[in-house]
Amino acid sequence: MPLLTWFLAFLALLLMLAWRPARPRTAGVVLTLGLLAFSLYGPQALLLKLLLWVLLLGLGTALWLPTVRQDYLVRPLMQWARRSLPGLSATEREAIEAGTVGWEAELFAGRPNWHRLRAVPTPGLSPEEQAFVDGPVQQFCHMLDDWEISHELADLPPKAWDYLREQGFFGLEIPTRYGGKGFSAGAHAAILRRIGSTPAGMVAGSIVAVPNSLGPAALLLKYGSEEQKDHYLPRL
Repeated sequence: MPLLTWFLAFLALLLMLAWRPARPRTAGVVLTLGLLAFSLYGPQALLLKLLLWVLLLGLGTALWLPTVRQDYLVRPLMQWARRSLPGLSATEREAIEAGTVGWEAELFAGRPNWHRLRAVPTPGLSPEEQAFVDGPVQQFCHMLDDWEISHELADLPPKAWDYLREQGFFGLEIPTRYGGKGFSAGAHAAILRRIGSTPAGMVAGSIVAVPNSLGPAALLLKYGSEEQKDHYLPRL
């Protein structure tokens, strides 16, 4: 069988192993058998056969022996990648090191404690939050005409803007003592989910989401003085 045919056969074998990723041991056995067949029935190219066997044995040793793989393959690649990546600024490092992790850390570590997960209370909406989702939010969704918003006005209609202001959509998480709704993050998500289910949900949902997530209210509540809160939060 010509050398080109053997090359195409090996290429097809590699693609098959990559298409449905095989375990290293399985892939090694299959490649070894293929190389053995090439050695017995392939062209009389002794140097090429020797080179392929050396390459297979080298890769097999590097992939199957953990210490060899870590010392001579993984560690040099990680050092090369570390040199290639830009360094972290002080702000970026603070952001990465801030906060904590919860149950998801156990999941990604491969040691999930399912009893701990079951002990987490199921989130839900309060009666006030559910009434808002079923009432004002649903009414707002009925005001949205995707063609009018996207092709005629390039904006929400004035009646929709007025309704958002009248019903307090821009102060969902601002406490009630400042005139907001005092809703939870779960209620905020439920409201956006309901709005996002409409044809014009991308535009309308963004208008509701930005003041309640990227707006300054959360920063004022956490870091602002009482004077700043009393002045700005009712206006927001």
